[in-house]
Amino acid sequence: MIPVRLTVCFRDGVLDPAAQAVQRSLHDLGYACVQDVTLCKQIDLTLDETDPERVCKLVEEMCQRLLVNEVMETHQITVQLRADQEA
Repeated sequence: MIPVRLTVCFRDGVLDPAAQAVQRSLHDLGYACVQDVTLCKQIDLTLDETDPERVCKLVEEMCQRLLVNEVMETHQITVQLRADQEA
């Protein structure tokens, strides 16, 4: 079993009202030094697989088919290997 962390964020230039609201709220609280806020979603998966390359391929398929809107979002896949495994 291999755990995977998928991070999905809006592409540059895509309006993110939630991130803008957080930035405004931080400014209202006196944190005017905050110049940009990005909110991302994190999806943790555990795959019943032993081959990290196959895991990456499967998660990439999942991203394309369901988990990521590639028009508006980018994603990063992080395979969390144990100390006795190689990437």
